[in-house]
Amino acid sequence: ESHGQDIRALVVGGKVVAAMRRKAHGSEFRSNFHLGGSVERVEISDRYAEIACTAARTLGLDLAGVDMLESHSGPLVLEVNSTPGLEGIESVVGEGFVAAEVARLLNRRLEESRGNSEESKSTEMTGAGSEASGIYD
Repeated sequence: ESHGQDIRALVVGGKVVAAMRRKAHGSEFRSNFHLGGSVERVEISDRYAEIACTAARTLGLDLAGVDMLESHSGPLVLEVNSTPGLEGIESVVGEGFVAAEVARLLNRRLEESRGNSEESKSTEMTGAGSEASGIYD
């Protein structure tokens, strides 16, 4: 059904930031860019994006390359890569695009961590949230 092509969706922080169609070279059935396959940027449907994000989330991945086959019954997950090759995707979205998306994710997580850390300090200082009884209670 795949005819030597698939869709690679790049998921960063729970959202698809880029997608490409990969086509195999010649009689090769694998559509990998590093095997000489060609790539083109594509806009994927909400259904494809939902499946890609669900696959990454199920595996606990903040960064994932989700490879899907385009079948008559809809998208089929072929593979989920925790360390996806970025050369192909960057050739269609521009060099540095993926790095910028990952940097945004890291900054967001750092801010969330700082916020949680500040809440923890506040709780420790006031004793709020503690169920332990003090000696003077």
